[in-house]
Amino acid sequence: GGGFEGKTYCNSKESILNTIANGGKYIELDIRNTQDDVPVLIHDWNGSLKRRFGVSLAGRKTLDEFLAFQSLDGTTQLSLESLIQILLRHPDVFVITDTKGDYSPLAFIKEHHANVQNRFIVQIYQRMDFFKIKALGYDKIIFPLYADPSRPSVPEIVHFATYVNITAVTFPKEQIANVYSNLAHELKDNGIVSFVHTVNDETFKADL
Repeated sequence: GGGFEGKTYCNSKESILNTIANGGKYIELDIRNTQDDVPVLIHDWNGSLKRRFGVSLAGRKTLDEFLAFQSLDGTTQLSLESLIQILLRHPDVFVITDTKGDYSPLAFIKEHHANVQNRFIVQIYQRMDFFKIKALGYDKIIFPLYADPSRPSVPEIVHFATYVNITAVTFPKEQIANVYSNLAHELKDNGIVSFVHTVNDETFKADL
């Protein structure tokens, strides 16, 4: 959601503009639907409400309720519509979506904002979702391994990634030394890009 002033999962106007001002071109953002089915930027409707706005009552809110909240840190929450206005002003910036498997915001983008659809890089959460997202017209698709409940093996991942020509595969840094120790090399040998997350340490980055 863009880090800002030491905080993570911000998904705020300020965090996005700060990332852009510092040269960031790819920003992962969390997108959820409100109670009245309008896409907005928020990590979840539980802990994020308490953490960002001091709202104890969990559960989806309406768009008006969400936009009316006063954030504890003074930052500005955004609807997807407001995010798209930022993208229109910054044509070299791309958004990596985190929708936790609810792809309805992506259908909303296709229907209402097809002119910026190619600026969204979609994360899928299991392999079968690839074809659903492809059918919506998205060409840039990322497969984060942490979310797939089937826990595919390295050969299965490589086969799938090469078969569909996935944009990239990502996996947690904690799994480098055990579960996926050879995965990055196997993917590279087959022409597939991979990323490790989340890395905020220069020493760890240098060792990758």
